Amino acid sequence: AQDTLPGLFMNILFVLVAGLLITLATLHYGWVQLDFWWLLLYASLGLTAVYITKHLFILFSGWVFNEREAARSYGFVVGFINKLLGLALLPLVLPLAFASGKSASILLAVAYFVCGLLLFYRYTVAISVLRGQLKINVLYFFLYFCTVEALPLIVMYKAFINQVG
Repeated sequence: AQDTLPGLFMNILFVLVAGLLITLATLHYGWVQLDFWWLLLYASLGLTAVYITKHLFILFSGWVFNEREAARSYGFVVGFINKLLGLALLPLVLPLAFASGKSASILLAVAYFVCGLLLFYRYTVAISVLRGQLKINVLYFFLYFCTVEALPLIVMYKAFINQVG
């Protein structure tokens, strides 16, 4: 986490593995009729754009509220869990690429569970770190979660569904 080049490679691994999971899930459910490689490119670029924007927003918030250390701590937690998510999903995504039918559905369910578990852990660690540094209430963190984390994903999902059909 302290060295930049391995950290960059781990971030690239996260983007590729998560993009591959999104691509395989999209193809499994038949949501779009795009070529695999184009869909993987769009998913990976979309994830990259989301996390770069999120990182810049966290840094900007730390600068605006003069809480740079808290912003760095939260950014570290997000980056660390993303790297861990990339490693945890890798053994699930590789067999998923060759699975079909019921086995693909089971692998997708396990992958969703792992994602949910690590995201829950990320927010649990983040709120404990931020409560120690900022003295914030759980309600404020919940409002942050709804406006900065959940709302953009819901809006992107709605725009994607409107574009696709």
